[in-house]
Amino acid sequence: MKTKLVTIVLTALFTLSAILPASVWAAPAADLSTVATSVARIEVFDSAGDVIGVGSGSIIDSRGLVLTNYHVIEASAETNYMVGVQVPTSVRSNEFTPYSGYVSAVDAELDLAVVQIVATLDWKPVEALTFPALALGDSDALELGEEVIAIGYPDISVLHLATTRGNIAGFMEDPGWILSDVVTSNGNSGGALTNLNEELVAIPSMVNTGANSGSTMSYARPVNLAMPLIETALGSYEKVANVVFSQSAQTVGNHSPA
Repeated sequence: MKTKLVTIVLTALFTLSAILPASVWAAPAADLSTVATSVARIEVFDSAGDVIGVGSGSIIDSRGLVLTNYHVIEASAETNYMVGVQVPTSVRSNEFTPYSGYVSAVDAELDLAVVQIVATLDWKPVEALTFPALALGDSDALELGEEVIAIGYPDISVLHLATTRGNIAGFMEDPGWILSDVVTSNGNSGGALTNLNEELVAIPSMVNTGANSGSTMSYARPVNLAMPLIETALGSYEKVANVVFSQSAQTVGNHSPA
C-alpha cells in the first residue's frame, strides 16, 4: 500500500511539471530593485567643477565604503582625491542622493580602488547614516556556465542604472580575470557582478572586442583579489574621516591614497 501511494505522488508531480510553466519550479530571482540600490554612480570632477568621468561602484560596507576601478577615479588627484557618489534611492525613477567621497585606498596594478563616503552635499558628516551594502561572495567558488548579473551605469543607458544577465565564460588566473558573456560598456566599470545569491563576486573592468568577429567578452576582477585593499580601507576608516574634516582641502590633497 505504501509503495502504491509513493507511486501515485510521484506520478502527480511529474504530471504537474509537464503542465505548469518552468518559472513555477525555478528558484526565486534575486530582488534586483533592492540589490541595485547598493550600486552607486561615481562622478569625477575637474578643478572647475565640471564632470570629466563617470563610472560605477558597489557599496560594500554600511558605513559607506565603495569598491570601484582605479581607472574610474584616477583623475580625482586634480581635486584632492574627492569624488561625487550618487546613491540611488529609486531604480525606476532614476533618483539619487548625492554625497562627497574620498579615495581612501588604491591598487593601480589590479585597477581597483575604494572610495569612502564622507559627507552629504552640504558637507555634513555621514557617520550616523547606514548605507545599503552588498554582501561579498567567494569568487573562487564560481563555476563555468554559472549565471551572473551585472549592475551599473553603462554609457549606452545614458547614466541610468541598468542590469544585464549572462554566464561565466572562463577564467584567467594571471593576472586574474573572470570572463563572462554579460553585456557591459564603459560606464559599468567599477560596478557589480553578482551571483544569484545577491553577492558581489567580481568587478566589471573592461570589455574586449574580437578583431575579426566583432563579438565581445566582459572582463571582471574577482572580488577575492580585492580583499587586501578592502581591509586597508576598513582599517583607515576613522583616519580618513578625521583627515577630511579636520584639515583644509589643500592638506587633504597631500594625503595620497594608501
